Amino acid sequence: MIVKNELYKIWLTTSEIPNWLRLLWKASYSDEELNELERLDDDFRTEAFEEKKKHDLFLRESLPRNPQEAKIIFPEYEGVIIKPSAYATNFQQKIQQSESVDIVEIVNSYLELKKSGSRYIARCPFHSDKNPSFVVFPKGNNYHCFGCGEHGNIINFLMKIENISFKHAVRSLSHYKLNN
Repeated sequence: MIVKNELYKIWLTTSEIPNWLRLLWKASYSDEELNELERLDDDFRTEAFEEKKKHDLFLRESLPRNPQEAKIIFPEYEGVIIKPSAYATNFQQKIQQSESVDIVEIVNSYLELKKSGSRYIARCPFHSDKNPSFVVFPKGNNYHCFGCGEHGNIINFLMKIENISFKHAVRSLSHYKLNN
């Protein structure tokens, strides 16, 4: 009978070999030895999976999320990291302004909203609807239709109802915010 260390060495040399090829060798091992090899194989695969999960979590937590964090971690790449242009920064501000517009005001200008508790309901404009299945959530500043599944924030609503691009929706909402 083969001792455990020898089984481990055998397993290490054969772990990269496909299962169909391992079947050819089964005749030379006893059932106990095969069971031990399978157990070692399962243990190794479980351990490898756990290590991969730990590594993925480490990467998610430690990698930079924006250019400023990247400069701190990788100072030698100062010239490689592109600073956002004034246009990009301005557009980011417009997106924030657009998202701060009250969704109830905008949706109410297109639909007849009725207050129901802390939310508002209406008939969905995106599909033929007999009963009100379109719900606006003022706290989250978003909407959801329980009939057709359409959902999103104020920008998505304007894009869908007006059939305009993201850029135009953001622009019109930021103008609305500035004028009101």
